[in-house]
Amino acid sequence: MLGLFAAMTLMTGCAKEFDNSSAAGEKPAAVAEAEHLASYGTLTTYIDAANFRLGNTMASSEFDEGTAAASLTLSNFNDVTIPDLFVHSQQVDNEGNINMLLAASMAKDVCEKGINVFAPALCASTNINTTYLSQLIEPETVEEDEVTGNDVIDFEADAPGTAYPLQKATGDEGKGSAAVEDDPDGQTGHVIHVTKTNNSYVAITYKFPEGRKLGDYSELTFDYRAVNATALNQKVFFAMGGKNAEFKSPKDFGCELNVWGRGLINIDFEALAFSDDQKGQTEVTVVLGPKLINCDYLVDNISFKYKYRPTYEVEKTPEEKRQIIGGALGDYIAAAMEAAPQINYWTVADCPVTSSADLIWKQTLGEAYFAYAAQKMREQRGDAKLFVSERLMDPDVRAELLRLLTANAVGMDQINGIDALVSIEAASFDANGFAVMLKDLAATGKLIRLTIQNVSGTDAEAAAALAQVVTTYKQQVPGAQQYGITFGAVVESAANAGLWSTALNRKSPYASLADALQ
Repeated sequence: MLGLFAAMTLMTGCAKEFDNSSAAGEKPAAVAEAEHLASYGTLTTYIDAANFRLGNTMASSEFDEGTAAASLTLSNFNDVTIPDLFVHSQQVDNEGNINMLLAASMAKDVCEKGINVFAPALCASTNINTTYLSQLIEPETVEEDEVTGNDVIDFEADAPGTAYPLQKATGDEGKGSAAVEDDPDGQTGHVIHVTKTNNSYVAITYKFPEGRKLGDYSELTFDYRAVNATALNQKVFFAMGGKNAEFKSPKDFGCELNVWGRGLINIDFEALAFSDDQKGQTEVTVVLGPKLINCDYLVDNISFKYKYRPTYEVEKTPEEKRQIIGGALGDYIAAAMEAAPQINYWTVADCPVTSSADLIWKQTLGEAYFAYAAQKMREQRGDAKLFVSERLMDPDVRAELLRLLTANAVGMDQINGIDALVSIEAASFDANGFAVMLKDLAATGKLIRLTIQNVSGTDAEAAAALAQVVTTYKQQVPGAQQYGITFGAVVESAANAGLWSTALNRKSPYASLADALQ
């Protein structure tokens, strides 16, 4: 546990020692503290090595020379990270077009202000246009030759006496009877004999053969025999698949009384205007019969005419997916690095160990996907310094990252540095664990960058923790391997003590940082 005494001890150096007592006749403590903080120079004046970088993180929208935030960054830091400088989901559209115009302009403008830009991850764990990338590796749909034919409901499998339900146009249960019997002409075997009352129709459920759906069919015909005149002269009601319609009478279709009209009644599905969802149905209930009047009729050979091209899907192999996604990533990397030749320090990937398992890079390129990205970046810019960012306070995460680096020769050879992401809860800061982390990372021989995402706690706790963090970094990481320290946020918030207040006044952690940097 770090306490106030440690914080005040470390807040010495170029500035005069601060005493917050307020005896009679002396300045109030708040005034004295303000004067003490004002006595410090800008943070860059406390950097004791020419190659040491002290950084801040800012959105591109904030980086306007006229804003207070930009002015604060330009005067106190020599390094900046702009998280939205390269955002895959913003710069790659759903057709794969890459637009780097804004990124190129921003990189040029910021670098011209005399501050080093540390580029965010090009092979990022978030904000990826997965819509575009996923469609690249979707299964390929293959069409076979067109097939045509008819599916027929002929009732031959039904024993005489088998009953079928009747229903009304509303879908309610109808009245009357419908049962299988022998064809009175002895021609086709079994038929359905329907005796119905007003607004009732025979309902016949049919499941299409495997692989076919309603959208594969264009029309339906059926054999019809009117037993009495009312069954011949009334309009035909037809419903199927969520649609219904009225058609002309059986007589108008060419049927005669007590004579089979074989295939004369035709229902064109175009008239029903099935929706795409309805066309996807694999089972339908056919509801048909003359309208309104009580009548007597026979139905047989309900025939569905189909005309379609059978399709099947061919999955891409893992190697094919790797080549496709790797190619898309390579194109994005090339576009980004060409757009910003002023940038020399690049993040290859962020959180390759702790990123989600369904991360598309990881799924297709493998667990060491960042090594592939590093190789592509190296091919593009041989002189660039490449980093991998990860939350490394967890020993297991750290061990896994180091395993991936050492297990993949490309990754180890091409990656120059490791960016350790740290969130500090000042009151419970694990100083020993932090020191061990830095020692482990330094043992790789690579550049070590420390990103302090936030420091939570009181100002006194934050000041003490920050001083210890900076001091430990400088102790555990050899000078030649010190990239430097950057902050995820420097203005106070609910989650961050900050170096400045919301009014952009210096706070005690500012003094602590300045003293520790010397």
